[in-house]
Amino acid sequence: MMRPVLLLSAAAATLATAACSPSTSPSFSQPEVIELLAAAPFSLGAEREQEFRAAFGNPWNTGYCCRGLRVARTEAEWSAIWDTIVAPLSPPPTPPAVDFASEMVVVALNGSTPNGGYSIEIRHVARLRDTTFVVTAAVRPGRNCVVSQVVTADVDGLVVPRAPPPAILVMYDEVRRC
Repeated sequence: MMRPVLLLSAAAATLATAACSPSTSPSFSQPEVIELLAAAPFSLGAEREQEFRAAFGNPWNTGYCCRGLRVARTEAEWSAIWDTIVAPLSPPPTPPAVDFASEMVVVALNGSTPNGGYSIEIRHVARLRDTTFVVTAAVRPGRNCVVSQVVTADVDGLVVPRAPPPAILVMYDEVRRC
């Protein structure tokens, strides 16, 4: 569940870009962000979302080293994305099932981070003006947080209704209080 006030203030203050992904917009004006956050969620429903998230898990050590967005509209695209996500794991887990006739997968990448305590969270997906917007929070640990000393590369994924390109990542930074 998104917190609109927190999202709006954080998004308006610090929208980040992802150098690794052509699917990322460099900046949004405050009215554009307000419109995006006010848009109805682009969703398959809570039950399907929970089912997918349970199967997707919470990968924190993946094969992706930079921030960005990946979108899978076909089984082959999903297989390639999943293989990179689970590359460090042996044996690799089975990917969550997706019906590509009516669904697609969006995966937000946080990139390589210097230690534990970082994460990326898809907070809102909306479809406006023939574009899918994936709003994410790049969460980092606050000053008083105890973190592990291990490099991580977090991702978050979500299944949404199938839609044609483009898909754009809107990422903002958020500090976790400990």
